[in-house]
Amino acid sequence: MYLLAILIILVEIQATSEEQEKKKTPTCTVFPRNQHVQSGSEVQLTCESSCSVGQIYWEVNGQVVADRFSKSINSSHTVLSLKNFTYQSAIIKCHSVFNGLVLGGINIRTYTKPSNVSCLIRLNRTAGGFPKMVCNWEHAMSSSWKITYIVQRTCDHCSDPQIAYCNSGTTSCVFKILPALTRNFSIVVKANSSTWEVESDMYSFDPFQIWVLAPPELHVTALVSYLLVGWNQSDTIGNSIHCQVRYSQVLDNRTEVVVNKSLTRKDKRAWVTIEGVESCVVYTVSARCAVDRSPWSDWSLGQTVVSLLNPKTFQFNLWRKVVQQKSSGVRELKVMWTEIPQTCKEEYTYYVDYLLYTLLSATSNNGGSVCSPLSCFISLAPEAHVIRLSILQNELSVANKTVYVPAVEETLPQVSHIQASAHGGIIQVNWQAPHQNVSGYIVDWTDDGKTYFWKRSNHTETKLYDLRDFRLYNITVTTFFSNKTGHGKNAPQVCSRRRVPQAVYISELHPEDTRAYLTWKIEAEDKCSTAVENFIVFWRQVDKVPPVVLYNQSVSCTQRRAVLQNLKQSTKYGVIVMAMGHTGNSSTTERHFQTQKHDPVLVLVMTICATLLFFCLSIFGACCVWYKTFLGKMVPNPGKSSLALWPSQSNQKTTPHFSQPLEGEARCVRVYPNESGGARDCLVPPYLGDDSNPQSAGEETAWAVSTPDGSSLSPGEDSEPATEEAELSADQAGLSVQDSREEEDTLLQEYLEVFPLSQSSPYRSQNAALPQGPRSVQDGRELSGNKHSPMYVSMEMFREGPDRG
Repeated sequence: MYLLAILIILVEIQATSEEQEKKKTPTCTVFPRNQHVQSGSEVQLTCESSCSVGQIYWEVNGQVVADRFSKSINSSHTVLSLKNFTYQSAIIKCHSVFNGLVLGGINIRTYTKPSNVSCLIRLNRTAGGFPKMVCNWEHAMSSSWKITYIVQRTCDHCSDPQIAYCNSGTTSCVFKILPALTRNFSIVVKANSSTWEVESDMYSFDPFQIWVLAPPELHVTALVSYLLVGWNQSDTIGNSIHCQVRYSQVLDNRTEVVVNKSLTRKDKRAWVTIEGVESCVVYTVSARCAVDRSPWSDWSLGQTVVSLLNPKTFQFNLWRKVVQQKSSGVRELKVMWTEIPQTCKEEYTYYVDYLLYTLLSATSNNGGSVCSPLSCFISLAPEAHVIRLSILQNELSVANKTVYVPAVEETLPQVSHIQASAHGGIIQVNWQAPHQNVSGYIVDWTDDGKTYFWKRSNHTETKLYDLRDFRLYNITVTTFFSNKTGHGKNAPQVCSRRRVPQAVYISELHPEDTRAYLTWKIEAEDKCSTAVENFIVFWRQVDKVPPVVLYNQSVSCTQRRAVLQNLKQSTKYGVIVMAMGHTGNSSTTERHFQTQKHDPVLVLVMTICATLLFFCLSIFGACCVWYKTFLGKMVPNPGKSSLALWPSQSNQKTTPHFSQPLEGEARCVRVYPNESGGARDCLVPPYLGDDSNPQSAGEETAWAVSTPDGSSLSPGEDSEPATEEAELSADQAGLSVQDSREEEDTLLQEYLEVFPLSQSSPYRSQNAALPQGPRSVQDGRELSGNKHSPMYVSMEMFREGPDRG
């Protein structure tokens, strides 16, 4: 026992000594720690700065607090006071002024009290019509907090407080028991968490001002010209009930019309009529009600209904169009009227008849027929008529309309200078009014000749909307008066929109060495497919990897051709033509071509030059041949000829030396001495003999040449030219070639004396056998009585003058 007591005393002494040491150790901190305060209240914090020397300063969420909000109690404690603290969460720190170190810090989170408490007493149709009280409020809180609410209801000015509670984990609560409807009551909402508790302000309510009726259950019925809306009255605590009925078209929910209706408590059934509804339109209808000074109920579920055909609001526009007029004056007319909407479920009968304008007062008519719901075709005589349309439903007339058709020869005012233009899908029509007064104009238009649209205009211009794109429209303007319509005037055809052609194709492509000529055409599906701003020609080198567009060229919309420049020789290209327009683009398929190696113009020029040169050479050669054949026969070279004996008279063939030789025959013929009785002579010109010749040397002496038949020809006479050369050997003439070389030289010397020749004369090298026998005096004169050897002479040798040979 003593040992245990001694041990306990030692432990207590040790603990006491440790506490004393801790008190002696300096500390720095901020207290209280992890504080929760209500938003808007005052916050006080104390900073203990025993571990630091000097003054301190405070920071809230990193911002320095002014010194006026802190106060030093002693050298180690400083108090911070922040009034109306509204931070949702804040970190507050105290720092040493000496070195700026954090001496301590704390995280403060604020909470708010519930606010904006509202309560309503609602009638619940789903729960058998038993009302319930619902209270709602607002409370800003952190999501990490788990809060429960207690709603306390007390009766004001009641002897018995009649306290009721409602528990909830959200900001809404439903009381199962209703308060006393004769007294006001108060509501307080308490919010509790694990670390704090707060309650709202007290709110007071009047049961009659928070009584909310249930949305009415509607019954909507469509009648001929209005909608009938009815509902049953709900139980209420007031004397009067106010209701609102709203309706709108389903396709246009932005346009809402509200109809007010007031009821009394005694009214068990409510009815409201909606006037001025359009024909066969789907409407949605809903309603809400409220008692005096109470809020409106929620809108009821929307009820949809289709209105019936309303003759008061539906415009049965009637019009007629002369489709064809025959030579006899009979007219084919298309009668048209406004279509009854397809949403109308009822069945209607359309009956069209026509009357002569002069028999309008008569009860009978000239004819009629049942037509389709849109139009009807009728035939009218040339006289003026009135067409009448009757629409029947269940054999009851719903609508009746008439339109006037003038006679063929009736003179009525017409418009003039009518014009039509389109922009942005809208057609603008303008015209000039006639000099006579008119009530207005009817403008009708069509794009297919089957479906017509029309409208009335009181001015000399109008715009046509909702047109089909890229369509050609026919427009007619007709004048009308108080009870008549005139003749129509057609406007020029106009397209609602224009587009690029649907098909563009390359028609011609002619490549050269460094350029290519390109031509294209367009194919338009209709007259509205002609709007081209410009063309762009793209071409690329096909064999280039990767293939890229080399060039592009813009061409005016009025042109259909282009020239591709700066191309490479012997290179394959691809070309595309694209038509550009506002509505899009259209292009051709890619066309391939290959440039030539040489310039085709140069090749053509060279070909033409070669052809001309060939023809020139041919003509020159022909001229040379002709000249050589007919004009250019010269003296043959004697060196290339041979000598022969002169043939006898019996078989001699001579050729007159002035006759023209035949083609292919040599111009220099051989002349042989005539043989007679075995004598032989040389044929020598007479003026080269002795001086006893009575003719002078300057005159030309006529001499005769023996013919084969023994006759003679003078130079002026014609003789048949020899066809072959008369050459006889020495054996044929019976001559002996035994003369010596000396005799031959003597004979040649004599010739040289008569005919002085140059040293290059070819006659010096010619030898021949001398003929035997005496020469005839008829053949020519003997020279010194010597025997001469034969020789060749030319007729030109006997020419006189300085140019003789």
